[in-house]
Amino acid sequence: MGRRLILIVLSGGLALGLLHWSERPGHTLPKWVLLLAALPLLLLSAANDDDGDDGDDDSALGRFLSGFGKFYFGVGGMALIVVGFVGLSLGADGVGPLLAIALPGGVILLFIAVMHLWLDSR
Repeated sequence: MGRRLILIVLSGGLALGLLHWSERPGHTLPKWVLLLAALPLLLLSAANDDDGDDGDDDSALGRFLSGFGKFYFGVGGMALIVVGFVGLSLGADGVGPLLAIALPGGVILLFIAVMHLWLDSR
């Protein structure tokens, strides 16, 4: 339960941070960015465990959500790395520094996805 709670808090924090950034004058973000940031929070809240254990769910839905989670973290990590490199190439003016923050987050997400794949293959 603790791991799921941490993921929900981090996913919700990202969505709330982007919402706060979008509310500032001159920093509007498209609505699809906010919805995309809230997608992990929605998926985690939809996959609610009633039994409370953190064991593997061997049902078809559990296997699908596990595979989708690994795919989501891998592709999301690569996308954040690309966004971070774009931010670095834009320089210190405009949205460059904001986008450059995505680079370490992308590296962390990609590392998590690779570690999950590696641990599941053992």
